[in-house]
Amino acid sequence: MTSLEGKPPRWSSTLCSVALAGALDRPRPPSSALITSLLAGFGALLGLLAFSTSLPWPIVAAPALAIGLAHALLHHPRLSPRLRVLAGLVWAMGLGLVLTMTALYGLVLSWAALPWLAALALLGLGLSFASAAPRWRYPQLPLSLPLGAWTLACLLGWQREEARVRCDDRERLLAQDGVQLLIPTRPDLASCAPGRALAIDRYPRKVWEHPLAGEYLITTQRGPSSSAQAEPTHFAGAVCRAPTDGSSPPRCLSAGKGYNIVDLPAHDALLVAGGERHHVVAYTRTGALRVLAAAEVRNAVNVFHDPARARLAVYTDEGGLHPLEAASLAPPTSEVALDSPAIPERLLYRPASERGLLCFASGPLFRLDGTPYMAMAFTPEPYTERPLGADSWLAPLALSWGCDWDEARGRVYAGLATLGLLATLDYDSGALEDLHYIGPGARAVVYDPARDRIYVANFLRGELLALTPEGERERRWFIGHFTRDLQLTRDGRALLATSNLGLVRVELDP
Repeated sequence: MTSLEGKPPRWSSTLCSVALAGALDRPRPPSSALITSLLAGFGALLGLLAFSTSLPWPIVAAPALAIGLAHALLHHPRLSPRLRVLAGLVWAMGLGLVLTMTALYGLVLSWAALPWLAALALLGLGLSFASAAPRWRYPQLPLSLPLGAWTLACLLGWQREEARVRCDDRERLLAQDGVQLLIPTRPDLASCAPGRALAIDRYPRKVWEHPLAGEYLITTQRGPSSSAQAEPTHFAGAVCRAPTDGSSPPRCLSAGKGYNIVDLPAHDALLVAGGERHHVVAYTRTGALRVLAAAEVRNAVNVFHDPARARLAVYTDEGGLHPLEAASLAPPTSEVALDSPAIPERLLYRPASERGLLCFASGPLFRLDGTPYMAMAFTPEPYTERPLGADSWLAPLALSWGCDWDEARGRVYAGLATLGLLATLDYDSGALEDLHYIGPGARAVVYDPARDRIYVANFLRGELLALTPEGERERRWFIGHFTRDLQLTRDGRALLATSNLGLVRVELDP
């Protein structure tokens, strides 16, 4: 669309000016351009804050600095055409990254965004357009600033929501047929008034169902801004045991964060990675909850048990694999720690075939011999890891914490949280077979062989999806936010899920 004189309409130049924050607009005073460049870099830093949890601050700040510098160069009156093009490319890529983060967090965290900061971001967006007008006499507000403010509103809202539970969420969950809240995070949650929220100290992370004794072992964690004074609570420690019939409240031990649970039936014990000192602790398998033994492995997150060789291998969040004896939890004298990039949220192992699966991917950060992946297969003797999904150009962008295994078909289903995709991988060849869009934020993935269904829990949105292997959505439930665990019950009739609401049970169709 053009005007009668054959020139672009004014709104098109305004949009370009907003996108480049003044680069295509009329020249501005040096002081005004400098202020705008500083604001552009600061906005980019806000938009990239999500990476600060997994990357060192200098690495997070470097792109923001590059974006601010590129913006400043675009306003330099004597910059050569080639450098101007280069600076424009850096700015455009940086703005694209910030836009991607804005859209991603808008999809999964708009429900949690701080209202006042979200309103400020919306106001800033309007000012970005207004300040791009040729008659604007003040420093222009770059688009990256309101976009970064929106991301910050979502991240701060996330931090707030992990330390509380919304009363309306409980009503929403219980309004669904076949969904039960077995153990709420607070015993007084049933009396919570609509529209209100209650503070919580801890919420469940992982659950293990005893095959015979009618008990659950549950590991818990605190939110980043949780208060230890958030009373009353059902989860007063990092490791809790509770009867499945709800006849008594959970009994809990230990401080810190409880990670994954590993069953050692031959030793009548349950291993828990984490706890007060983030070590590996053996607890009684049934009856009174007490500590049997502990091993000092710093920042332990999961444990592989090789029953044929009575050995353990401990994964840590710093990488590496630390061997232990299953009977004593002592390190073997003849073995040393192995290199491994895996920090698996879930680990599956089949002793009969001596094949295993690690549910973890962090393409930009942790690679297997330089190769990105979507999940990993492994064998125990000698311990060897093999990438799955490495043949896809999406592997370097994949972050995954959840997967499951259809052994009959030789398929692995991995949820790619950042990409919003469910990947179907061939276990033997490692090839990517298919991709289905499920929305960003997928965490736990469970395959149900009896129904030939895949269940995917969205960590932030609190949704549980039932999918066919072809990616068709059959059902959706709400199970509470911050779901880290999802598993079939022992009898296969229901799903157990953990969330900030507590321990949830979802009945499945026959």
